[in-house]
Amino acid sequence: TAFNAQVVPVRVLGHCGGSNADIADAITWASGGHVDGVPDNTHPANVISMSLGGSGECPAESVLGSAISGAIGRGVAVVVAAGNENQDVATSSPANCAGVVAVASTGITGQRAFYSNYGSGITLAAPGGGVYRNDASDGDQATTGSIWSAINEGATTPAAAGYGAMAGTSQATPHVAGAVALMQSYRLSLGQALLTPAQVSSVLTSSAAAAHVPSDQPIGAGILDTYKAVQMAGSQR
Repeated sequence: TAFNAQVVPVRVLGHCGGSNADIADAITWASGGHVDGVPDNTHPANVISMSLGGSGECPAESVLGSAISGAIGRGVAVVVAAGNENQDVATSSPANCAGVVAVASTGITGQRAFYSNYGSGITLAAPGGGVYRNDASDGDQATTGSIWSAINEGATTPAAAGYGAMAGTSQATPHVAGAVALMQSYRLSLGQALLTPAQVSSVLTSSAAAAHVPSDQPIGAGILDTYKAVQMAGSQR
């Protein structure tokens, strides 16, 4: 999404999962904070993209809440998948942590994807792909509305490179993180200071396109409009 952006990949979860402490350490390290026993990150991120989540609340004093507030305090925007349970995002962590950009998913028709979490805690939505034809909640599965990503086709060992059709808020989230990277790189090209996390969130919501969803299943300010967000980012003072 963000051409020529640099990526700092941080392995947080293994094939058996991981703990909130693992995730918190990764957030701290990626944002330039210190983690005991690990060399400091010499290339701190300007935006963190997290396509992961679980259930529960996120108190400010929790390990995840503290790590995220620390990252935001260091000037890093934290973008998180809202979750795929078709329920209020208030029950999904870390998407419900204070200060994050919580991303819901839309399908090919521009509607909220049937699986996407929703609620007042959503910041905005982005293309996450559909599972069924025309964004239905059941019926015939179709890849025409999916998000296509470069993958390795091996099941247990590396094999050929290819493309895979996917759907989920995990696919919507990197669209938004990439847009943030474009926003910040545009700022740098203009000789301007990077946007603060609060400014990033404000630009994303102010530039979002209107979404047509039921009022009891809100998906934030609307759907990501990357071009408008980048242009708006350049005019912030």
